[in-house]
Amino acid sequence: MTVQEHDDVREWLESVAAPPSRLDIDAAVAAGRARVRSQRRLRTTVAVAVLSAVAVVGLPAAAGVWPHDGVPSPGSSAPSTSPTPAGCTMTWLTPPDGLRHEGPTKWPPIRVTGMDPTGRYVVGVVAEGGASNVPAVLWYDGVARVLPEVAWDSTVLVHSDGTVLAMRTDGNDRRSAWIYRGGSTNALPVPIGYRQVSEVSGINRVGDVVGIVERSDPTRTSDVVVWRAGARSRPEVLRGPSDHSGNAGIADDGTVVATSGGVVFRWLPDGSGKPLPLPARTVRGSVVAVRGHWATGVAEGIRESTASGVQQAITVAARWDLRSGAVDVIPNPDNGSVEMPMPVHNPVLRGLNAAGDVTLGPPYNALLRGGRVIRLPAPPKVPGTMSPVAVDDTGTIVAGTFVDDSRTAFPPQQLPVTWRCP
Repeated sequence: MTVQEHDDVREWLESVAAPPSRLDIDAAVAAGRARVRSQRRLRTTVAVAVLSAVAVVGLPAAAGVWPHDGVPSPGSSAPSTSPTPAGCTMTWLTPPDGLRHEGPTKWPPIRVTGMDPTGRYVVGVVAEGGASNVPAVLWYDGVARVLPEVAWDSTVLVHSDGTVLAMRTDGNDRRSAWIYRGGSTNALPVPIGYRQVSEVSGINRVGDVVGIVERSDPTRTSDVVVWRAGARSRPEVLRGPSDHSGNAGIADDGTVVATSGGVVFRWLPDGSGKPLPLPARTVRGSVVAVRGHWATGVAEGIRESTASGVQQAITVAARWDLRSGAVDVIPNPDNGSVEMPMPVHNPVLRGLNAAGDVTLGPPYNALLRGGRVIRLPAPPKVPGTMSPVAVDDTGTIVAGTFVDDSRTAFPPQQLPVTWRCP
């Protein structure tokens, strides 16, 4: 990528004029995608777009104050926004000045990993190309700060009260779960008889935390653990299927969902549990997200081609109502079919809110809200890939990452963004 192209991307991110505007940090905004060429062409395109209401504009800097300690993050500047006449709008989340570095892109790559149900908190990690412990960034009403004290792993979640959950890995490759709130960081205790916390993967409205722990015995089997709000010093290991993999989630009423050997298992608040049903013609599944009384996941099956008689693997996006245990299929937004092809190791389904709305990553790049398919746009004139990971409970704010594919360096430039979808 040329220096000129770097300048084009940076100009879109930082150097556009800001019209008078009232800050709505929840706004996020949309556009098309293309390739960045010369700076002159970009300026011409933006000028024409302003006249047609498809413009790159700036919002004034957030005057946010941190609710727990009253200290705003230093040096935060205005996000850049790009609206379209209809659909969603996309906003770049400005990183804190403490992460600035020399170089053509000015900022390190930052990957968004979560957002709280209100849409006011967004959290992400610096994507340093394979590094296990990296700085984490927390935005509150658009004001960014680097989380102090410890380096974080790639798993970082945030609650609506500002509590941040994260993983870190020590020098012996042993993983541990941590909670950050109001300036203090504390480790979640490992249950007796267990070697480590393999993953912390969910927090519900009341603050119950769920994760996966690995046994100390030679089997190294994994079990599901819950740290209840108000009693986190006494972790509760759930009895039932073991050897869990992937995510575990916890609903607002305390219902827990996890995956073991292709079985999606539900524990009710009273501790009883049983497998959840799978969609028709599927034989195994995995849970991806839990929110409110909903869970989403991926189910796999086999269908036989009527033309050749050859069996073909299929993937289906599933959604469970945890109150009844009923399952339905999330249709493919491109053609309405029950099958939803997904890239390897990328379940596509990420964001889920209390209403059951979901976000879909590439190649679909959509918010599914109330039966509608709402496409999430990329920034203008910048080729890249989008990765939406969270949606707020109103279904109007989506958080995620835009990966700038115009760069050839590794790791690629990853830009934290939000979308606002009316």
